[in-house]
Amino acid sequence: MKHSFKTATLAALTGLAFHGSVLAEPWIDTSNIYLRADLQLLADKGHLNIPLTTFPIMWADVGRVFKQIQPEQLDEESKNAYWHIAQHMRRAGRDQHYVEMNFASNDRRYTSFGEEYRDDNNAQGTLTYMGERLAARLSVTVVNDPEDDEEARIDDSYIAAFWGNWVFSAGAYSRWWGPGWDTNLALTNNARPMPGLAITRKTSEPFKFPFTEWHIPWTATTFMNQFEDDRHVPNTLLWGFRMTIKPMPNLELGVTRLAQWAGDDRPSDLSTFWDVLKGDDNCVLSAAECEKQGLEPGNQLAGADLRYSNVLFDLPFSIYTQVIGEDGNSKNSGLIGQKVWTHGIDTQFRALDHYWRAYLEYTDSYTDCTPASLGEEDSRYGVGDCLYEHHIYRSGMRYERRVLGNLYENDAETYVLGFISQLNELSSWEVKFRYLDLNYDNSDWYPNNPDLGNTLTKINEEVLMVSVKYQLRQGHFKYTIGGDYSQSSFIEPGVDDSSKPNIYFNVEYNLK
Repeated sequence: MKHSFKTATLAALTGLAFHGSVLAEPWIDTSNIYLRADLQLLADKGHLNIPLTTFPIMWADVGRVFKQIQPEQLDEESKNAYWHIAQHMRRAGRDQHYVEMNFASNDRRYTSFGEEYRDDNNAQGTLTYMGERLAARLSVTVVNDPEDDEEARIDDSYIAAFWGNWVFSAGAYSRWWGPGWDTNLALTNNARPMPGLAITRKTSEPFKFPFTEWHIPWTATTFMNQFEDDRHVPNTLLWGFRMTIKPMPNLELGVTRLAQWAGDDRPSDLSTFWDVLKGDDNCVLSAAECEKQGLEPGNQLAGADLRYSNVLFDLPFSIYTQVIGEDGNSKNSGLIGQKVWTHGIDTQFRALDHYWRAYLEYTDSYTDCTPASLGEEDSRYGVGDCLYEHHIYRSGMRYERRVLGNLYENDAETYVLGFISQLNELSSWEVKFRYLDLNYDNSDWYPNNPDLGNTLTKINEEVLMVSVKYQLRQGHFKYTIGGDYSQSSFIEPGVDDSSKPNIYFNVEYNLK
């Protein structure tokens, strides 16, 4: 009886939250790993047939399908996820005016999905507004002694307008493109969000094949962002496109393209962008000759990913994979030249009287970009150092000294075992164990320049790391406490092994 009343109450609140599609914020961002896990659980069990590997995810899309779920027909695990999501919807139905403070012993070296901070000590204030045609968010952050010297920021601020089934936005907010829980190879929230313009489908209203019952939910987004001016080619632009479809309720497919182009003293007209769109920007001549003839207007990444869910021996599981290719080099002039991969498997289970999502994720970001002119006897043969790099855009696919994609940079082989649990509507846990073989070819394009090349380490570094996070909601407050401990070893002579503990505390207070 108690659960029935709770279900009915939350269902009513959910309906009110989505009445007229008015919410305090238009989308779900990359800040909440627990909400993401609950959404994915309902999707894996066939209750939420929308794409979930492209963040931000529109609340309108979640609500369109969520309101059709009959909670009394769900199993216990799915009901828990349903209630958690409904609570977030209820909060999203109110104006979000809040302040947040973070205290940490160190900057965060890698920032994954749902992690609270990059710089150690900071304070943030946020105001949001949402109307029927317009949404806006102003978020001001003050950082103590930031690495990039920007003490005041308006990251995560935006304005968005709705027209039909499309959302037009301007601002700086994080994206997560791909199925990975810990990292992705295309776009992650590891770097600060870049300012730019974007167009995104509001809901994944399915495409219906004529004369059949086959309906395919799909979504698409594209943006044009601008890099900072303090880089090798100032004010470079980044174009991105991603499309995801669900041809079956348990299968999600995605395609991604990213391209750096334009910038100070670089071609930036429409014909140049058309060459970028066609992928006609990979020159097989020498770098100097390509530059002289204007045959290489951009630096591109392209790839695809999938996530497939099923049940084996009464145990639900999912497998996912992502491949990203660097654009061609002197050995390959195609759009996708050298490829890197992420593979993962995840499942849900019950232990210690709570439901958990566990995942095991493997990533290898090494790719051999040896020029075709070099033989195996050359010392440079087999060296990587090319993912996220480019001979023209020498600052690479990085923003404010952090890589846009894989948290662990290029030439890294990583294994991550993670556990996520939302104990109730108020408290949650996340635990990670990492083995990281960073820069395992022990090489870098710019070994003596800290502003270019690999942002984590110029030499090979093996890292063992454990991370724990606990989050508690209590009234208007949300508290997060966590820490990690890492041990690093090096093969480079004269470099001592090291260990590094880190603890942090984050508190958020909602003023409404």
